[in-house]
Amino acid sequence: TTDSDGNVYIVYKATDSTSNHQVSCVRSSDGGATWTAPARVDDKPRGSVGQVRIAADSAGSLFCAWNDWRTGSSHIWSSVSTDRGAPWSQNVQVDDDTTDYDCSHADVFVQPGTNHYLVAAKAPRWFENRPHIRSCAFLYRSTDMGQTFQPGVQLDTFNRLAVHPHVVADRDHIVCDYSGRGRTVRDTTITEARTFYTQADTWGT
Repeated sequence: TTDSDGNVYIVYKATDSTSNHQVSCVRSSDGGATWTAPARVDDKPRGSVGQVRIAADSAGSLFCAWNDWRTGSSHIWSSVSTDRGAPWSQNVQVDDDTTDYDCSHADVFVQPGTNHYLVAAKAPRWFENRPHIRSCAFLYRSTDMGQTFQPGVQLDTFNRLAVHPHVVADRDHIVCDYSGRGRTVRDTTITEARTFYTQADTWGT
């Protein structure tokens, strides 16, 4: 991502000398010709990390989210930097999952005009009417620059599987898409998109 001053940032999964996975961030202020030394984003002692994403808000603060296994199962975690990528804040858990199944595929975006931090992710959900747990597409939103996140909103209408959620936004809309399938046609995967209208505070079909 880039900030309002034209700095370029890359986040990635790195492995240290003890084979511990961590999230790192580097910055270039000269169009990619040179890069800073990596800054550590996650604050877990050990464990694996998964997909990592980064976005910048209008004030130049950076927002990063990823999944890791610090608690035993994979959850979505996040951190914020208000000083051009170093240092990073204490990590905050984004998802509100309680199933002990894995969350993954975090995608991030900062909503223009509101500076709300948005995270779309694959998260498990328990279904009571036919007891089972399946992966769903969820959106999580922070209105306080990543300090806390509202309860997740399930986006998909599938009854079997939803994967690879993605989120973008403008001042008045949040648009999420994701892929998935139902039980009726198991060999067919489709993609849905939904739009959240912030003035009405509702989700469209």
